[in-house]
Amino acid sequence: MYRVIWYEDYKDVKGRVIHDSSEAAYKLIRGVIKQSLGSTPVFSFTASLSNPCYGKLKPLISLIKVVNTRTNKKEFEGRVRKIESLKMDNSGNFTQVVQCVGFLDYLHDSSQRFKDVSVSNLRGYLQTIIDRHNQSVQPHKCFKLGNVTVNSNNGNVYRGIGYEDTFNTIKDKLIDRLGGYLILRNQNGEMTLDYLASYGEKINQPIKIARNMIEVAKSIDSDELITRLVPVGAELETKETDNSILARERYTIASVNGGRDYLDDTKLIEEFGIIEKSVSWSDTKQPNFLKVKGEQYLRDQRVALITWGVTTVNLDLLDKRYKPYELGNFYPIDNKFISKVTFQQVVEKTIDINQPQKVDLVLGSSKQTLSAFQLQFRGFSDELDSVKQNIDNSRKSLEELREEARSLREIVDRVPEQEKMLRELEAEISRQESANKEKQEEIISLQTNQGRLIFEQNQKLSEQAKQISEQEKRIVALENKK
Repeated sequence: MYRVIWYEDYKDVKGRVIHDSSEAAYKLIRGVIKQSLGSTPVFSFTASLSNPCYGKLKPLISLIKVVNTRTNKKEFEGRVRKIESLKMDNSGNFTQVVQCVGFLDYLHDSSQRFKDVSVSNLRGYLQTIIDRHNQSVQPHKCFKLGNVTVNSNNGNVYRGIGYEDTFNTIKDKLIDRLGGYLILRNQNGEMTLDYLASYGEKINQPIKIARNMIEVAKSIDSDELITRLVPVGAELETKETDNSILARERYTIASVNGGRDYLDDTKLIEEFGIIEKSVSWSDTKQPNFLKVKGEQYLRDQRVALITWGVTTVNLDLLDKRYKPYELGNFYPIDNKFISKVTFQQVVEKTIDINQPQKVDLVLGSSKQTLSAFQLQFRGFSDELDSVKQNIDNSRKSLEELREEARSLREIVDRVPEQEKMLRELEAEISRQESANKEKQEEIISLQTNQGRLIFEQNQKLSEQAKQISEQEKRIVALENKK
């Protein structure tokens, strides 16, 4: 399903296949692709001594491409970043471990120059950075600026450019401050960079328990929560001292906020208590503006960072009605024992080229305001209570029978005659469980280990029943002889 092609350098247009699913082709021992939304993808693989790429890959020069042969989609293309190891184990097997990174990594090959930039729009600012990169590198590492849909919060962009490499400059000056996604499109050898406010689309193809969900974990991180905000601005212009290099006083809002240099979110304090943190706006010198920015920050503050880790089955391999999971798209997660059904964005995707049927996804990183977080939590609690009630109702009629069965098991060794009653009760349990099959599937999903234990015990009881039956037959035969 996955074909890996090695190119000696950017001039090599033919390449050589070093892994393919066909029987006669070379195989990599291991190969894992990790795609991250807005970041550089990584492909790590292990090759044996018999693979044609062994010992011949050159860091930063050799290129690697991974193609899905079913969809003809390029899952990865980039350059060899480093040879992590060339080694021989104690059995005499030679292996080579390689790490590759996507072409977005070319942005690390250039550094910017200081420039006092003031432009009227974000596109012009980003174009200035890209132009500097293109002037510094070889033609095959150049980028064309594509779509820019992120808007500057302040209208005009006024951010000086320093001496960092191009990738870190874009990350620091734009992505970390304004958000958005840096997306690379490589079409016919022309690499185009898009800077998008949003990415992906909603796909009504659920990742659902008992269908295509193998494992799922939901985590909630509230490390970013602030209930008391201390806004600080630019550094005060004061006479330098020996301690100035360590810390300098900054503008605060105390003069326009009744002597207090902090802002409280009373609703958050009622819910979580006082959690005080400072946020810096290093270009702001007016206390009034600083206060407005602090108040806006509190209004827009995001409370809980929700992340889903999901291992799912690629149903598209079996059913054409399903589509492969794509990075950036939104999918509904359906597992009522963890949360109500909610659409989440795929922000990370891990592909094992030797296990194409399984895909690991990280969905979410969606942050919620306090009210949204509380609303979802309460709704989920109500729904979970309802599910538990349904399960309890389906188990009521069975619990009495199970209790009788347990009592009989305790005395079955001492009173063999009760075995017949035990079998009849277990048969009745089986009939009722069949009648409640749909509800019991939910129970079984939560009690797999317990069910396996009961099954093993029933097998032992069945064997005992056979032995008792044979003994009764022999007793009857002896009595008839008498």
